[in-house]
Amino acid sequence: MPGWTIDWSKWDHLLGTMTDAALSRRIGCAYSSVVARRDKLGISPINERVIARKPPMKREKIDWSKWDHLLGTMTDRALSKQVECSPQAVTLRRNKLGIPSVRTARLESGNLRERRNATAQYNSKAAIGQANPEVVAELAELAGKMYSIKDIAGYLGATVRTVQGYLKNGKLKGVKIGGGWKVSAENFQKFMRGE
Repeated sequence: MPGWTIDWSKWDHLLGTMTDAALSRRIGCAYSSVVARRDKLGISPINERVIARKPPMKREKIDWSKWDHLLGTMTDRALSKQVECSPQAVTLRRNKLGIPSVRTARLESGNLRERRNATAQYNSKAAIGQANPEVVAELAELAGKMYSIKDIAGYLGATVRTVQGYLKNGKLKGVKIGGGWKVSAENFQKFMRGE
């Protein structure tokens, strides 16, 4: 409308608090009028396309002396929330100190670590045809036992799904007992030898 002027005293307080397009619709004037007034007053625009981003994580040095006693007692993710750092930072610190993860510690309770080491040693020796008699004897001692998928996954350092895949495609032989798979030590030994 020619001769029509905007009473900016009513609208100046909204400049920079909403997008120029939204304010021009609210006032009922041209977009360019709002832009010109905002520029004249030196108010920065609100970009309509800017997406609110999470501020970057502070990179302050962590005093691990306060937190080292908790490494390996809870998941890295849970500890990272308490320390207010990334889970990777906790994992790096735990690995640097040689502390196993909670999951690994749970799997390795009850001499599972020793059994895993014996199996690994047997595999490396068997692969070159030099099986250590002590390792073979230790594995023979385990022959009457049944293992769950979690135990097998722990031995192999694989996921439960990977072990389920071995059972489904017949690479690993097991039986379903009470809705869960069980693998005899003998079948597991055959699988480890590639038979």
